Amino acid sequence: MPVVNVTKNFLWGNDVLLIYEYAFGVDATNEEMRLSREHTKMEWLPYDEATKKLKWDSNKNALWELNYHLINNKY
Repeated sequence: MPVVNVTKNFLWGNDVLLIYEYAFGVDATNEEMRLSREHTKMEWLPYDEATKKLKWDSNKNALWELNYHLINNKY
């Protein structure tokens, strides 16, 4: 994601243009979820509802790709 989308300027110098992101998906079936101190709540949502709650295109793209793999059994 472009640095200026997050900080509105080149906070780390003119050489740092992007903030790289990594997204991971896990099968949490039959698992108990526990929140860390960093979070106040969590929700399990259908794909369409989850997409609407995301702000960043990179997060929407990651969710789309995970959904694609799950639907097409390509995981």
